[in-house]
Order: sequence, then structure tokens, then C-alpha cells
Amino acid sequence: MAAYCGSLVSMNFEESCENKGFIYMEVDKHRSNFEFIELDIETFRRLEIDVTNCKDQAEIINKIRESIGSGIYEIVLIGEMNIDSYINEDELLEEINNVRILEIKDRTKIRYFDEDVYIPHTAKSIFVKSILENINKDQSDEDLYKKVLKYGLNAMESKRSLL
Repeated sequence: MAAYCGSLVSMNFEESCENKGFIYMEVDKHRSNFEFIELDIETFRRLEIDVTNCKDQAEIINKIRESIGSGIYEIVLIGEMNIDSYINEDELLEEINNVRILEIKDRTKIRYFDEDVYIPHTAKSIFVKSILENINKDQSDEDLYKKVLKYGLNAMESKRSLL
């Protein structure tokens, strides 16, 4: 006799920490025996990769490829990137072209810069200066402004049309 106890294998990353399988039971008039048979064929792994020293997407791709093994992955990029660094999760996923990587999430933070490095009066420098001024005025929304800065710079650098 067997009892169905939900999905026999992990179906997503949220289920990856649960044991998956079924309960095998032997029952007769005098006794019963229960045993959990684990079945998870594929392992879902959430892998954090620190990309702090990566200069561009090519280096990030190499770091991801070096980090993965067997299993199915959700890659979470962490660390600090230069303010002019560009990360596009969809492009990374497409360029890596590995069916074992289901998702890439950019959770990096921006490393601030010396304003003298940037050419003044460009759209990029005006945008950055405006956001940094807002951060200095209103510390309570600093995380929001940092996200606006990161996504705004990524949009400016995007090779794909935003339409």
C-alpha cells in the first residue's frame, strides 16, 4: 500500500527545503510498517554569487558558469558594483544558455563614485547627481532612491528597446 503525500518531487525553489517522496506501508493483521521513500530526482538550489570584482557581464557569466554543478538553479547576484556597471538578468540568462539555470536575480548594491570621474552635464551625470541629492535630503527613502538609481542607470545602458 502507498499513500500520496503531495508532490513527489520539488516543483519550485520554495519546495527545495522539503523532503519529497512517498510513504510505503506494509500492513497485515498483526503489525504495520511505515517507511518514507525519498524521491527527489532534481535538487533546486538557490546560489548566491558575489560579483563585487566583476567588471562586466562577461566576467559575471564566467563566475556563474564556474559556480554551478548538478541541480537546477536560481542565481542571486550579490555584492557591490560600480555605479556605471550594467547587469541585465534576462541578457545574462540568454547568454549563459543553460537549461539548469531557471532565474537570475540582481541583488547587488551600487558602489558610489567620485563625481570627477563622470563627464558633467550629460543625462547620466545629471540623473545621478539628482538622485544622490535626494538621498542626502531624505535618508528615510534611501533604499528606494538607490533602487531608482540602479534601475535608471540600467535603463540608460540597456541595449534593448524599452518599448
